[in-house]
Amino acid sequence: MVGQPEEEARRQLERQGFIVGVICREITGQAQPGTVIRQSPETVAGGAAGARVDLVVEEETVAVPGLEGRPRAEAERMLTAARLRVGRVTEEAGGQQRPGVVLRQSRRAGERVRPGTEVDLVLAAPGG
Repeated sequence: MVGQPEEEARRQLERQGFIVGVICREITGQAQPGTVIRQSPETVAGGAAGARVDLVVEEETVAVPGLEGRPRAEAERMLTAARLRVGRVTEEAGGQQRPGVVLRQSRRAGERVRPGTEVDLVLAAPGG
């Protein structure tokens, strides 16, 4: 089943008389999202009908956008567009930055994460 889309692997297992067991998801970056990357037992050839087969499927990920230097409203729009959520927002002295501009973010720009992951923001405080 390894290398097949999850739904196709499920159908094939059921057609062959196996029971689809636990399905886990992992981020490896080695396969397309939704593709079976491992199974247990490793082979079903010659397996007994009714045996359980567990699958591990590549998790869907999204890239965290670079938010530093952007105004809060723009950063929030970018997170929403990337299917991410705004996490905790705090302020600290921003030196030369305008108030409300993102100084730091909790997730690195370009990092691959699950959709819906929260990204915390540190904004430049008024009065710098």
